[in-house]
Amino acid sequence: MSPGLSDDLQQVNHTRKTAIINRELAKQNIDITAFQETHLAASGSLKGKEVGISECNSILSSMQPPSQGTELIISLLLNTFSGPTHIFSAYAPTLSSSPEVRVSWTHPTSKHWLQLDLVITRKSMLNHVSLMRSYHSDDCDTDHSLVGNMVRLHPRQFYCSKQKGCFCFDTSRVKNQELREQFSKVIDKVLEKCPTDSAQTRWDFIHGAKYKAAIDTFGKRANKNEDWFEAGIDSLDPAITAKGKAQFKYQRQPSAKNLAIYRKAHSNAKSVSQMCANNYWLRLDGDIQSAADSGNTRVIYKGMKKAFHPSITKVATLKFTSGEIIKDSSKQMES
Repeated sequence: MSPGLSDDLQQVNHTRKTAIINRELAKQNIDITAFQETHLAASGSLKGKEVGISECNSILSSMQPPSQGTELIISLLLNTFSGPTHIFSAYAPTLSSSPEVRVSWTHPTSKHWLQLDLVITRKSMLNHVSLMRSYHSDDCDTDHSLVGNMVRLHPRQFYCSKQKGCFCFDTSRVKNQELREQFSKVIDKVLEKCPTDSAQTRWDFIHGAKYKAAIDTFGKRANKNEDWFEAGIDSLDPAITAKGKAQFKYQRQPSAKNLAIYRKAHSNAKSVSQMCANNYWLRLDGDIQSAADSGNTRVIYKGMKKAFHPSITKVATLKFTSGEIIKDSSKQMES
């Protein structure tokens, strides 16, 4: 079975690369990695340039991506509850050094490489450092070593202002035949002025015209939580409209005939509203019972929340006779 990943990394898109890197970092319990001089096995010589930093996706919301950098140094900003933390990845070119200089990096007797890779931390941040270790390997070690640093930090998410979204039109009024015909007439009239420059221009115009026509015709959706009134608006709207017309006519022309018409319309609107409310609760009760029979806990609690509404927790603060809030807990029990 092939996972769809090409052997040539140059042919792998950036989205797939990001997912693979995040999976490997999460597997090793690593949050931030600074690397340089990396290459795949049997894929050529090392590259002595292009430093980089990889971070786990779980802390991306607390990081400010690097805006400036070079092939030898790059930095990013990590926002924490103890303050902003700057992380640098710096590389001193070693592959271009002369053989005389390279000899000085090895011990003359043991032939072990000296420690060239370091993690530099400010003195004020040493209390956050839990562990630091250098990993040596006979398989892949060159003149550099893998250095691990365990730091105790609490990431803090950056505050980002969200762009105000578009309003949703009232989909419950789409069933109204008159409104549908009105929307069709409005959209046909607006599309007569559709530009013919390019496909992108035409699509932007059509998209904006359709949204504006829908908002103007059907109105904005006031509440996304549908209740029994919105669920039965198709039956309630004609009855409420007839009641309003009968009441207006009786107020303008008081008479026994108009009063009888108004009372009949009022009784009809009341009966329709009771029927709509009863049907709504019976349908909701049936959905909850069906979910309970099938063991769907998610739908059960969703239906119960819809029936009882979210609970509201209120806090009543204690105050002095002067109106000042009592903040000291020892004084709250005093008379």
